[in-house]
Order: sequence, then C-alpha cells, then structure tokens
Amino acid sequence: MTDQCKKPQQHRPGVPPGHDHPESSVTISGIRNQVYNVALGDRTTLNELFEIERALLTEHVPRVRECRPSYREFREGDVLHSQADISKARKLLGYAPTHRVREGLKEAMGWYIRNLSRPS
Repeated sequence: MTDQCKKPQQHRPGVPPGHDHPESSVTISGIRNQVYNVALGDRTTLNELFEIERALLTEHVPRVRECRPSYREFREGDVLHSQADISKARKLLGYAPTHRVREGLKEAMGWYIRNLSRPS
C-alpha cells in the first residue's frame, strides 16, 4: 500500500496518545478505575487564589474590588499546605497542563459570568 492510500490512524476517545498500540506498555484496563490528580503541579495559596479571582471578577463586577477575605480559626482536618502530585496522570494518561491558574481562570471566567450570574 502506498502512503497515499493508507488510512489515517484514528485516535480512540479515552485512550491516551501512544497507548493505543498493541506494543504499548500500558493497557486501557491498566488506567481505568484509578484516581488521578489533574492539577498544575505547583502551589497556589488561598490568598493568591482570592486575589486572582477578585482581579478577574472586577473586570465584570466592579464592586468586587472592595471585597476582602474573611479569616477564621483553622478547623480540624483543614489542609494547610497542599501540592498535587500529577506524575501518575503524566505517565499513564499523557496529562500535560496547558494553563497556569490565572490563565485558566481568565479563560473560564466569561463562561461563569454568562452562566452563573444572577439577574440584577
């Protein structure tokens, strides 16, 4: 068969690129029914998250600029420091984050404003 006549290889939905070949070291059954962290792989504090969201929301709802965080005592079970390990998702699923927190929220913010805003 010439290159011009070959059928293009189809990517199967739900199968990570490179894992749909028989010689692949990871099978579909080996990646199903597992828990994966799909995060960025670095830390964002709650204060940083608050500031990012406030800045992005202020563009749409100016009064948000005046909002301040409200602090309370830590509760039992609160996680003080966290950083998701995404190595399993990288290895088995080919997961590769494409956005930093600020960029991802900025891209998503319009959808939230359109779909979750309360009528005035």
